[in-house]
Amino acid sequence: MTQKIRTVIVDDDQIAREDLQALLQKDPGIAVAGMCANGAEALGAIDRNDIDLLLLDVQLPGMDGLQLLKTLPPDKIPVTVLVTAHDEYALQAFKAHAVDFLLKPFTEAEFREVLTHAKEAVALRLLNRSKSTLLTLLEDSPRNSVAGNANHSRNAGGVNSRYGLWLQRIPVNLLGKIHFVDTDQVQWVEAADNYVRLHTETEVHVVRDTITHFESKLDPARFGRVHRSAIVNVDYIAELRPYFMGEYVVILHDGTRLRVSRNRREKFRKLMNLR
Repeated sequence: MTQKIRTVIVDDDQIAREDLQALLQKDPGIAVAGMCANGAEALGAIDRNDIDLLLLDVQLPGMDGLQLLKTLPPDKIPVTVLVTAHDEYALQAFKAHAVDFLLKPFTEAEFREVLTHAKEAVALRLLNRSKSTLLTLLEDSPRNSVAGNANHSRNAGGVNSRYGLWLQRIPVNLLGKIHFVDTDQVQWVEAADNYVRLHTETEVHVVRDTITHFESKLDPARFGRVHRSAIVNVDYIAELRPYFMGEYVVILHDGTRLRVSRNRREKFRKLMNLR
């Protein structure tokens, strides 16, 4: 029998809690393990239970939802969906490493879409924990220590060392509304002081973040820093050409040319499986 996803609902409005509970109970793979009205109750519920998923209101009495996430040790933070009536919190949700964002009022279809995304994140986290446990066992074996360490360094399953999950969707402000861009759609990322520009096939989106902090949230098996001002999605690389003084030029499918600096050359060659 498949283990159910243990979920805690945190909202200071009783009706909102009950509505979320009713929606969750329609999914046979979900078990509601707690209903909390404030941050203190939520901390207690998370501490007492092995929680997989957190539906968290941002505006709570005393400790708000974002403060709650900062209070938790990184390895204790469940997969989190922020739920709020204020769309300006979407960008803060992104920085808090929430996997998704529900804007009140939402339809059942919108809820189902977000829940599906959250369940995929939970499944990925559980899978990666299993891989990590297996790799630890292999590393503890003298016979397999070298191979185990090599596999662990690659970490191909998509684990983020701090939060257990790489960024999948990015909230962006578009004409006064919050939209989400899948990381799959980002061809390359450009630094612009304390902002980054996300280049997709058709648009450029600006997000307030440093390129170094943004890089830490991207899957390093798919995104590579080519120089101090640019990160590239390897799926969009069409060609790689030698350049001056041991550097490379990356050419994307749309013709964009990005230079690979010498100090990032070896790491980039490994990412591209070049010998």
